[in-house]
Amino acid sequence: IDTPVMTRCPYVRTALTSFKCPVRAVRFLRLSPGSTIKEHEDFTLGFENDQVRMHIPVVTNADVDFFLGGRQLEIKEGECWYLDLSLPHSVRNRGTTERVHLVIDCEVNEWLRDLIQVNAGSQAFAEVRRISFGD
Repeated sequence: IDTPVMTRCPYVRTALTSFKCPVRAVRFLRLSPGSTIKEHEDFTLGFENDQVRMHIPVVTNADVDFFLGGRQLEIKEGECWYLDLSLPHSVRNRGTTERVHLVIDCEVNEWLRDLIQVNAGSQAFAEVRRISFGD
């Protein structure tokens, strides 16, 4: 259910129409300069649990370290990422500016499965994928 804040975010509302799957929650998550999210796992977020979390960096900087499954990811502003957050992950903002992501929790359906598979190429489902939306 949209909150009154959504009326102040028309672009977010438009971006959400790109998701042809049930959207469960949408929020902005901020990580202040010098802050850390310690390594943890979100066991309920994964295809096998029919719920995934998509990340869209809105504001970031080159000094944000995002680790997933022991790998450092380079996640740039405006990109959309599927991340298997059931794997160990952590974030550290060593920069001098905030890091803000639009985070979208989605219910897995055939559209989302196809989208992830298309972006994964011929590989099986991977733990991380930069998502490109077609028409």
